[in-house]
Amino acid sequence: PKYSEFEAELIEWFREAQSQQKTVSQYIIQAKARTLYATSHYQEKYGEIQNNKFLQK
Repeated sequence: PKYSEFEAELIEWFREAQSQQKTVSQYIIQAKARTLYATSHYQEKYGEIQNNKFLQK
């Protein structure tokens, strides 16, 4: 995958949430992706990811 490191971290968060029996909707995943992108080194590494569907509001 093009964004393998970013996706791996997002999937890890998702699996953790599932194991804690939390409800995780598409909107929650998108919000987490935006937060993860905004608070990490991914902006520098994957600048073009900003235009990706899952980061759009």
